[in-house]
Amino acid sequence: DGRLHLERESRDTLQNLRNARSLLQAAAHQGPVTLITSRYHLARCRQFARQLGLEAELCAAEPRLRWTPRVLWRIAGEAGYLCLLDIGTRWARLTRSRRMLDRVT
Repeated sequence: DGRLHLERESRDTLQNLRNARSLLQAAAHQGPVTLITSRYHLARCRQFARQLGLEAELCAAEPRLRWTPRVLWRIAGEAGYLCLLDIGTRWARLTRSRRMLDRVT
């Protein structure tokens, strides 16, 4: 229906998506949501959304990616963080660590 909700209470991406999930549940929203974020941040945003059970479409906040040293550094950081997230989640599932899974789901 084209409504835009801006969640401002969070300190990081995971908390942002958790709060958004709560808002969506309270509004009885069904179907996909569109997440708007920086291009270099899209992959991690998608992974968190999947782990939280959100059906999400991704939208880049900027029209194109500007290839600067700073952006390359951020992309490398995002890739590393995404790998750690994946490995940590797999480890938590393998060891059946509810405490670890609760942090990322």
